[in-house]
Amino acid sequence: MNPIYAITREILSFFNLTDAGKVDSTISIILKGWKKGISDRQINIKTLNSIYESKLDDMNDNLADAQAQLNDAWLAINPEVVGSSRAEQKEFAVEFERNIDAHTAEVERLQKNIEEFVSEHKAKIGAVESEIKELEYKISKLDPSNS
Repeated sequence: MNPIYAITREILSFFNLTDAGKVDSTISIILKGWKKGISDRQINIKTLNSIYESKLDDMNDNLADAQAQLNDAWLAINPEVVGSSRAEQKEFAVEFERNIDAHTAEVERLQKNIEEFVSEHKAKIGAVESEIKELEYKISKLDPSNS
């Protein structure tokens, strides 16, 4: 037997680089990558949720301010501002209605933005959770004992 081959076998044995060792090593690398992928995605979900909660709080504050302004607009009939003539009262009525419409539109716009933001967030989280489930499935197929 050639001495080079004998030493090669010893090195392969030492590093567990037989065919089974190579496969085990490769599977270990794959599993480690998938598990890291799951961990990274779980961190991503936490980050997305944190950003979501902060931004949603801001959006709800803006909505509350807009709703307060709308309520104030409904109460903005001040006899001193209305005027005493019919023409002044009609002019005020037009401005009053325009003001109500503008504040109502702003409240509706903010509500729609919040609904869209919530929906987009749910979709993002759903996509990341789907990626996690896919990785968990792959892990269970490659390493059933890890399920």
